[in-house]
Parts: sequence; structure tokens; C-alpha cells
Amino acid sequence: MKYILMFIITYSLSAQTPYTIGEYWKYKHCDIIQTFKRLPLTKHNVALAIKATGIQHPLIVFKQAIYESGHLKSNLAVIGNNLFAMKKANGRPCYALKDTYHGYAVFYHWIYSICDYKLWQNCQVIKGDYYSYLLKRNYAVDENYIKRLKSIKITKNIRKILE
Repeated sequence: MKYILMFIITYSLSAQTPYTIGEYWKYKHCDIIQTFKRLPLTKHNVALAIKATGIQHPLIVFKQAIYESGHLKSNLAVIGNNLFAMKKANGRPCYALKDTYHGYAVFYHWIYSICDYKLWQNCQVIKGDYYSYLLKRNYAVDENYIKRLKSIKITKNIRKILE
């Protein structure tokens, strides 16, 4: 009887939460997406979105967005709404559309690119220095990638949002 009761409780709980972890994150942050979908692509809005999604190491991630997107002006950023030059994900939840742009993921709106980065971060535990973590995960092929990120200057207003 005890085992039958445990099965019923477990089954009823699983039936009420049909989300995988990635889907749950998407559902949980639906309000963030709806808010930012109305806003244009600006450095200010990108900083606000990075902070709102709870991305770890927001200053570095903001620098990545600026560098990878050519200061938010590259074709990949403007046409593909991809701020991080992310490839299409394999084996993890993602927000990318089925299409690609020159082999890179395409998103419906730039906010989805930021949310996808958050999902990417959630795939592994981040320990220690984030720059080292990016190298370890083979985020970039450019051997000067970290040096280039560190050279990007962030205004006081943006820094205040991200800290």
C-alpha cells in the first residue's frame, strides 16, 4: 500500500509539471522575454536584459555581446538576432529557430539570444575565473579572444546596471 501511494503521489506531481529543466526556465522567464521583445537593440537594453535573466558574470558577457556582434551592428546581430555568434545547439534546450545564418543560430528577437546564452551557461557548473572557463569550453577560436574582451571599455552607466 505504501508503494502504491508513493507511485500515485509521484505520478500526480510529474503530471502537473510537464517541463524539462530547460523548458521550465523558458516558462519561468516568459515575462522577461515579453518585456524585452518590445524594446530595440541598444547597449542599454542588452545590459538590462543580461541582468534581468540572471546571467553569471554579466560584465564579461556584456563584453562578449559587444565584441561578437560588432557593437550590435553585425549582420548576424541585425539579421539573425544573434548577439553571441552562437552555433545551433545540440543536446541542450535552446531558443534558436530552425534556420541558420552562415552556420550560426538565428533567433526570433535579440532577447532570445540572451536567454539562449543563459541556457548555455546552465549546462555546466562555472568554477573560477570566467575567462578561463570560456577558453576551457572552446567558446572562441581566436587565440586573442580574452585579450580583446578585456580591452572593451564599458561606460559607467552600463557598468552600474551590470554590477
